[in-house]
Amino acid sequence: MRRAFGAGVKQLQDANATRRTFLEVYRAVHKALTHPRYGEPGFRLLTIDVDASEGVSGTFQIILDGVFYPNGHLGDYSESETRRAILQSPNGGQAASWRWCHERFRSRISGLAAKARSHRGARLRGDPCRLKAKAQERAAANGFDINVLDLETDPAIIILEACAYEEMILRQRGNEIARAALIYFARSGEVEHLGAFYDVLRMPNESDERFKERIILAIQGRSTGGTKPRYEYVAMSADLRVAGVEVYRDGNDPTVNVAVFATDNNGVADQALLDAVTAALNDPAVRMVNDTISVRSAVVDIVNIVGQYRLLPEAAPTVIDPVIAGLADQWIAESGLGRDLTLDWLTRQIMQPGVYDVTFTSPAADVEMQPYEAVRIGTVTLNAVGRKH
Repeated sequence: MRRAFGAGVKQLQDANATRRTFLEVYRAVHKALTHPRYGEPGFRLLTIDVDASEGVSGTFQIILDGVFYPNGHLGDYSESETRRAILQSPNGGQAASWRWCHERFRSRISGLAAKARSHRGARLRGDPCRLKAKAQERAAANGFDINVLDLETDPAIIILEACAYEEMILRQRGNEIARAALIYFARSGEVEHLGAFYDVLRMPNESDERFKERIILAIQGRSTGGTKPRYEYVAMSADLRVAGVEVYRDGNDPTVNVAVFATDNNGVADQALLDAVTAALNDPAVRMVNDTISVRSAVVDIVNIVGQYRLLPEAAPTVIDPVIAGLADQWIAESGLGRDLTLDWLTRQIMQPGVYDVTFTSPAADVEMQPYEAVRIGTVTLNAVGRKH
């Protein structure tokens, strides 16, 4: 439903200039200014007068004297000053609307954006002074004088606020479209469009991150020389269960070794998965003529964690129980082929709020992995040995 703003003076335009008409004008102006919901809380009307010196031409001025409260719209009436406002009908009553001529609206335009009016619809976004100046400039070019843009209940300011909000939404959408063209920011259908450009299609139930990884490998592997990224891309495209691939050679041996790291079975690739990757890599359209490809499962090393910790005096005894229970899963989420299991990583996981310190006896040092190896956390045994502040 449209909100009601303004006075009923417009309906009295072109009426006969009788005492009854003037009385109706007084009543309409007073009702508009004192309305409990749509009135002007920053202006208290004291007197109303009519200037009919140019009445022969049909032009009248309604002079309003009252008290102006700069922060009245915020419920603050501690500051006040006497002001005068003039309501005028232009050009013999032929114009379609009335206009306000009030010095308050010219002097306080620049300060409108700083007013916090959370109880009033949408605020001006961006540069409100620029929008107001542009509106006044266009109005002046078409013969209108708009100088009520500091009155928040005026329809003109409401339209400016709506336009500014729409512009903000449009700019945000433009930023999102620009970011979607970058693979690291793209998501969902945006990634599929980027992949299609490089002839890479999403596999069934494939996540955005894995799909992005294959797209990057496809780009890096576009070479006639059978590059490492090319073989990694083909292996990952063979089956969704391939979590990671390492392509390497042993010394001067020309055999191309491909280590496959699985998403299931604790990282160990089963024979069915190895067969699928082997078939994809030995496709005549993929394998270089002089390449011999050997596919095997990545080496998975299980490491058990043993150590002890001390708590702060005020910490609960069970503060690190959830961390210990989820330590192996957290490592699976962050690790991959060739990732070293370091004591620093373990310490960072255990040092939750309330833990004083932690030491490990197993492993006693960082567990270093070869590019074709992966480490998994087995059992976790951490004993509490006291408290210290």
